[in-house]
Amino acid sequence: MGIFHYSNFVPGPRLAVTGGIGSGKSTIAKMLSQLGAHVISADEISHRLLGEGGRAVALVTKAFGTQVLTDGRVDRKKLAHIVFSNADKKQMLEEIMHPLIQVEAADFLRLPGIRVYDVPLLAEGGDEQQVNPFDVIINVWVPLKYRLQRLAQRGQKDAQARIKVQARDWQRFALANVIVDNSGTKDEVFTAIQKELWPKLSNL
Repeated sequence: MGIFHYSNFVPGPRLAVTGGIGSGKSTIAKMLSQLGAHVISADEISHRLLGEGGRAVALVTKAFGTQVLTDGRVDRKKLAHIVFSNADKKQMLEEIMHPLIQVEAADFLRLPGIRVYDVPLLAEGGDEQQVNPFDVIINVWVPLKYRLQRLAQRGQKDAQARIKVQARDWQRFALANVIVDNSGTKDEVFTAIQKELWPKLSNL
């Protein structure tokens, strides 16, 4: 259980936590927060950008029409319905959102202390690591059957389709400095992080 593999691991204050959908990466990020790290997620930044008064609202409305708006904010469910099955529209959305998200993430990562960026699509390509170079990349892993079980419990009906378009485990492993086996209980995994990984990071 817990941390089970290191690769070219040199501790530093800027961390990325990544992993496939249903792996529990956000849970691991929260555990690091409980231990004293400052944490932000790409999803949290996206919510803010698409919320009322957010910097992405006008750009997304211009690209996809006012049909995606609800009470002055972009309705993420409506937007997802438009882009998920259309590669061109998905790319259009990514070209709008990614630069804005990267700027906010960069501002966050420059601040003092141990900074953790919860980012789902790090292994899928793009220039995230060039824009925001990380000292440590943590990949959260669980067997596929557990991911599917967790997604089913959330009511995620298109789990297989979402997993299919994401990077494979070996691609994430190739990027990672630390791999966390998250198939144990929360207490087991938290204890492993607290005793093994966190002391390496907090002694910077």
